[in-house]
Amino acid sequence: MLRMETKKDMVVKDNNNQFEDPVSSLIVKYLREEISVDEMRDLDDWMSQSASNKKLFESLLEEKNFEKFLSRATEVDVDNAYAQFKQRVGDRANDIVQPRIINWRRISAYAASILIPLAIGVILLLQTNSVVEDETIVVEKESERTQLILSSGEKLALDQTELDTLYKDNTTLVADEGIIAYTSKNNIESEINKLIVPRGHEFQVILADGTKVWLNSESELKYPTVFNDRIRLVEVKGEAYFDVAENKEVPFVVETGGQQVRVLGTEFNVRNYKEENSITTTLVEGRVELISTDDRFEKFDLFPGEQAKLSYETMTINKKFVEVTEFISWKDGLYAFKGRDLEGVMQELARWYDLQIIYQDDEVKKQLVTGRIKRVDGYQSFIELIEKIEVAHFELNGNTITISEYN
Repeated sequence: MLRMETKKDMVVKDNNNQFEDPVSSLIVKYLREEISVDEMRDLDDWMSQSASNKKLFESLLEEKNFEKFLSRATEVDVDNAYAQFKQRVGDRANDIVQPRIINWRRISAYAASILIPLAIGVILLLQTNSVVEDETIVVEKESERTQLILSSGEKLALDQTELDTLYKDNTTLVADEGIIAYTSKNNIESEINKLIVPRGHEFQVILADGTKVWLNSESELKYPTVFNDRIRLVEVKGEAYFDVAENKEVPFVVETGGQQVRVLGTEFNVRNYKEENSITTTLVEGRVELISTDDRFEKFDLFPGEQAKLSYETMTINKKFVEVTEFISWKDGLYAFKGRDLEGVMQELARWYDLQIIYQDDEVKKQLVTGRIKRVDGYQSFIELIEKIEVAHFELNGNTITISEYN
C-alpha cells in the first residue's frame, strides 16, 4: 500500500513574538498544524475577502515560494513594515480549512519562531501595497471556462472576471476570481441562475441569504437569485460543500439525483457524479434530514461525523461514521484519500486537472493507496511517487495518461 503522508516537522513556538498580528498568527498556526476550528474559520474569512488573499495563502504553501518571500522580508525595515501592516490589515478575518504541511527542514527552529510570523506580516503588507517584483510568485489559474448562465440564457465567463460589480437578473453580483456573491433587495422578482464548473476548475458562490457554496470540478449548481419566505431550494450535480446560513423559519433544501437534504443551518458535503452511480452526503456540523423525492427510502437524520451513501444499483443506503476531513478537504485544495483504489484516485485527479486516463490492465486499478495531494503541486508528483514504489507505470502524452502494471 502506498503511503505518502508527510511527517510534521517540529517548530519552536514563541508566544511573545511582538510582530504577530491576527492574520499572520493564524497562517503560522495553520502551517504548524496547531490551528483550532474557530481560528480556521477566521483564516478562511480573511481568504474569502479577496482573490489576492487566497492566492497569497496558496503560494505560501509551497516551500520554494515561502523561502523566496522570507528572503524578501528580511530586507525590509521591520518596525516600519509592521506598523503599516497592522494599520492596514487590522484583524480582518470565512470557509473551514484543514492543515496543509510545508517543509521547514531548511529553516532552524529558532529562526522559524521569530522570522515566520514576521515574514508573513511583511508579505501581507507588500501585498496590500500592491508591490510587484519580478520574483513575486503568483498562483496561476487554469484556462477560464467557468460559466454563469442567467435566466435569459446569457452566459458570463466568471473566471475571466476580476473584481467587478454587475447588475443581472434583478440582483447585484459582486464577482472576483473564483468567487461570486449575490446581494438582493426585498420584494423583487426572483430569477433562476445556473453555475457550471468544468473539469480542472473549482468555484465558490455566496447566495442571497448568505449561504456559502463550494463547487468541485465538473459540477453544477442551480439556484434562485432571491429566496422566498417558504423554502430555500437549490439543485446540485457533481460535488458541493454547503455552509448554510441559519434561518429557523425557512428550511434550506439541496436536491440531487432524487434525494433532498433538508436543513435549517449547518455544514455538509454532497457528492453525486453520474459515473459513480451513488449519492454521498457527509455532515460536518448541525443536523440534516435526508428525504427521497420518489419514495425510494424512508426519511432519516444525519448527525455530525455521519455519512450516508445511497446506491442506485442496489437501492440501499449505507450510513456510517467517517473522518470528515477526507471528504471535504477538496474545497481547500487538498485531496486526502485512505485505502482507496488507484482507479478512484485517478478519477478524482482527472477531474481536477482535466486528464484522460487509459488502463492497459484491469488489475492495476485495484491497487490501494493512501496519501494527500495538494492541488497546487500538480499530479506529476503523485505519479512519481507511485512509480518509485513500483505500484504502476505511467506514460504521459499531453493530457492523456496510460497506466499499466509495473514491470
